[in-house]
Amino acid sequence: MAKKVNVTPEIAEFHREVSKDALEPLWMAAPAVMLSEPKSKPIPYIWKREVIERHMQKAAKIMDFNNGGDRRVLMLINPGMRDLEPYGWGATTQTLSVCVQILLPGEEAPPHRHTQTAIRYIVEGEGAYSGVY
Repeated sequence: MAKKVNVTPEIAEFHREVSKDALEPLWMAAPAVMLSEPKSKPIPYIWKREVIERHMQKAAKIMDFNNGGDRRVLMLINPGMRDLEPYGWGATTQTLSVCVQILLPGEEAPPHRHTQTAIRYIVEGEGAYSGVY
């Protein structure tokens, strides 16, 4: 674990100088970020398929795209990350976001782009496909 720095007036002035040029001293952040043990927000949690399916079926009944939005999707938010805004940052873990989408027969989700990698699995149905652009 990193040791806390005794900040002298000279060091404090240096910190102000470097900050003006978009630099910050790691020696000040190290005690807070270089922990002897990992500090993880996600907690163990199991999303059960039958629970997700029940909610998705209800979403299919109550959410139509004439009412706004273009996707019928539920995000799997880890309970340990709920305090992150907005919506737990859509986080299932600190490095992974999982969503479940339902499309009814004849529906199309418009193409879109995002910077993160997306992996799509079609779990149920026939005649469907997924295009990644």
